[in-house]
Amino acid sequence: MRASLPRILITQLLELLFQAALLCVVLCLFVRVFSFGETAVDFTRPADLFETRAGYSIFSRILDGTWLSVQLIGGALFLSTIAAVALGWLMVLFPAAGAVRFPLLLLSAFPVFALGYWLRTSSDLPYLLQAMAVLAVGDLVLMSLTSRIAQELHRELKRGYILSARARGAAAWRQYWRRLLVIACESVRPRLPFLLGSSVVVESVFALDGLGLLAVNSVRNGEVAVLLWLAVLSLMVVRMASLFIELLRTWLTPETQQKRSASGAGLCQLVSETLAALHSLVWGSKLEAFDGDYSSREGMAVQTKSEKAPSGLFTGLRHRPLFDRILIVAGLSCGALSLLFLLFCFFGERSVKQTGNPLESQFQAPSSTHWLGLDEDGQDILDRIRVAGRMLAPPCLATLVGVILLASPLGLLSGYYETRTARLVERLFDVLDSVPKLVLVLLAIVVFEVRGAYLWKIIPFIGMTFAPAIFYQVREGALLLRQRLFVERARALGCSEPRIVFLHILWKNCLHRVVIASAFILGGIILMDGSIGYLNLSQPDYPTWGGLVAEGIASADDTRGTSVSFNSWALWGPAGVLAMMLMSFTLAAEALERLWTRD
Repeated sequence: MRASLPRILITQLLELLFQAALLCVVLCLFVRVFSFGETAVDFTRPADLFETRAGYSIFSRILDGTWLSVQLIGGALFLSTIAAVALGWLMVLFPAAGAVRFPLLLLSAFPVFALGYWLRTSSDLPYLLQAMAVLAVGDLVLMSLTSRIAQELHRELKRGYILSARARGAAAWRQYWRRLLVIACESVRPRLPFLLGSSVVVESVFALDGLGLLAVNSVRNGEVAVLLWLAVLSLMVVRMASLFIELLRTWLTPETQQKRSASGAGLCQLVSETLAALHSLVWGSKLEAFDGDYSSREGMAVQTKSEKAPSGLFTGLRHRPLFDRILIVAGLSCGALSLLFLLFCFFGERSVKQTGNPLESQFQAPSSTHWLGLDEDGQDILDRIRVAGRMLAPPCLATLVGVILLASPLGLLSGYYETRTARLVERLFDVLDSVPKLVLVLLAIVVFEVRGAYLWKIIPFIGMTFAPAIFYQVREGALLLRQRLFVERARALGCSEPRIVFLHILWKNCLHRVVIASAFILGGIILMDGSIGYLNLSQPDYPTWGGLVAEGIASADDTRGTSVSFNSWALWGPAGVLAMMLMSFTLAAEALERLWTRD
């Protein structure tokens, strides 16, 4: 039976306090161990925790920017949810309308800073409304939300109350719209930390004086304490949103309404619910209020009830419908082309040379010699893109391998054994998944002082922020498989526990989950690196695709209204590469998911 409203409220509040305390302990230990020199924080001095270096109160600075950030994120959530529900409803009612997802994917794959510049120069709307629209669409937010809602709506139409209402000739719209509201809120919840992180970049694009711009300025000024408080605040926002969604789902469920009308919530019941929730929190039993679909994390919607362990890459492809085969082949081809492009980046010169006189060759148009033309300094744009990809690929791939080797065993052991230690590890990953990744990366940039060693310090840290995606996928697979008959047979045949766990469960039955999550993570790491490069927070001599976009935007602004003809490829070339990478790896992950799941 579903938990009552008092227990859900108390459980979520206790969970919020526990995770906030755990985050404070982890971040303080991290800052204490790795920060030196000017970025060191003395936790025994209150001034280091509550005041900036200029003597201003940190809380007053946060309060000054909170209202603007609330308007921005709230408006973006409203716009993206309304658009996703409308598009998802259209895709469910008219299957042919599913073709709209391809132009939507192409538009949504562009990073928010490129979309923000395009909208800023082509629209006369107020900057706040433009920022809401960009945040609601860019970085695959709208596309992932639309896919999730369409999938849940299609599943809801097969529920018993809809089928029975159709059989009787009656309408079930009241319950259906109630469930639609719950579906929309539950689809938004796992994407809220990502929206909070993207708002940092959007506020920098439109120069909005909110919490995002405060975080960027804190990195440039070395204000570690400000970033610590912003991380704790973002965690509390995410957990409060989860509390609201849990209460809404419980309130709108007919079974809970009947239970609520049949029993009151007196003082004795409230005390008993508090003790039960505290017992669950301390002793590590599964909290009922958090019993959700872990496969929805990071935009991944693996069908846990219908999945199968693939015996080969293209198993059953010829038995699929023609449309599914086209999507699978197209997605895998896009992923292969992206990997080939990263391999192409390693060919040619290792540095970019100027071509002739920079004043004469400035912003030269594309030609047979220079396929994308030249930039402001007379350098080949394609060569600069290639050099940036060459520097990004090795640490990115090495980081992905490291994240897999770290998160997969932890998720496997946490799901297979479910001990108190495993529950503590799960809580750590819950905290890591609830804090915006970009905020954690900005904190690491200040702590590590990585201006001279960006590649092999921050890129691995970026990958670690995506570790919960693999952890939850492997853990869910272990929870589903540990009671299966083949595990009991292997144990009866005398197989050791490590052989059962790592060979029969992880390698043979959960490897496809790791591959699907890795494709999403690879695109996320590339996008995060581009966002940091756009904010000009990477080392000066390290070219990034986001940094090239920022240079193109600056050149376009400088040449506007002058006689110099700007080469638009200097801006949209690296932005298109970022969009291609994000879209290709997303399509490849969806193709593998579609290939390895039953209908």
